[in-house]
Amino acid sequence: MADVIVPQRALPGSLILCLLVVTAAILTSCRPQFSSDRGLAETSVSQVDNLRADIQLLHRISNIGLSSGQIEDLIPVVKQLCSLKVQYEQRKNGVVAQMAPLLADKREMLISGQMSATAVDQRLDELETKVEKIEAELAGKQQAYVQEIRGILTPEQIDKLAGGRNAHAQARELLTWLREMPSSSYAEEAPVHAEMLAAPELDLAAEVLWEIFDTARNLSASEYASAQERLAERIAPLYGAGDEAQTRVIVETFSNGRMAALLREKADAMVK
Repeated sequence: MADVIVPQRALPGSLILCLLVVTAAILTSCRPQFSSDRGLAETSVSQVDNLRADIQLLHRISNIGLSSGQIEDLIPVVKQLCSLKVQYEQRKNGVVAQMAPLLADKREMLISGQMSATAVDQRLDELETKVEKIEAELAGKQQAYVQEIRGILTPEQIDKLAGGRNAHAQARELLTWLREMPSSSYAEEAPVHAEMLAAPELDLAAEVLWEIFDTARNLSASEYASAQERLAERIAPLYGAGDEAQTRVIVETFSNGRMAALLREKADAMVK
């Protein structure tokens, strides 16, 4: 039987054009969009980081219960503190930039088995010293703004900002633990803890602490419920942040470059 030959009809020009367009579209859609995808991913990560930073800062200032008046007083101080930080960071970055080629040279020497050149190490030490001086100078100049912020916030707000709530919680836990302890254990543990926690500079010598422990232990349940906060208040300074720690938290919180704008938004929201 002879083969059946199917006639080959020419495709219309419009259909060919349509197929070419569809093919091109498919190929284009399958091509990796590296540059745009990477840019979108970087933007998303940056936005998420900024939002998380904002939320953390807002938690801090919400926790201490700032009034609208306090916020308005804080904004100009915060702007000045941030401006100071930027100035010194630029100086510091200039010095750090000089360290990069020296560190690269030192790295190459170590990879090739050579000892690091003395001149390179000396120059690195000099630059490290410069960085330390810049940081110390910045810390010194920040003190004036820290004092202004301390004057705007109440002692209780500063205490909360620096984690004072945790100090009170730890004090209460200690007193409750001592109250619930068997008499034989208390006789051994109380003096040991009193000696270990003693801080005469806070007017909490060992004998004072032991007296507080005894008072907490000897109260009835109802009496202790009424006196617990007062007793915890007396020993909370043992767990609280000192001036240095408070200063560090104040600087860390209010020198953040986003803080002034957040305070402005917070103040505007309070007016609405």
